[in-house]
Amino acid sequence: MIEAGSETTAQILNNTIVGLLSNPEAIRKCQEELDRVIGPDRTPTVDDVKVLPYVRSLVKVELLRSRVIVGNVAMASDQQAGF
Repeated sequence: MIEAGSETTAQILNNTIVGLLSNPEAIRKCQEELDRVIGPDRTPTVDDVKVLPYVRSLVKVELLRSRVIVGNVAMASDQQAGF
């Protein structure tokens, strides 16, 4: 059970990176928001989530909506599953 989910997580991250690379405008907007809100002197913290709406939305929409195929079972986000 220790390995359960490791492939799913890796595949979701892979799909997200591929999706972002196909949309350089989204990457540019995220970088602009990070530069404006966080600046160059520190890294973002959990407390910054509420002041980074574009980055937060991108993560929720792009990362969490990724569908991962595991064997013959399609895994979907909670919105796709109707929760």
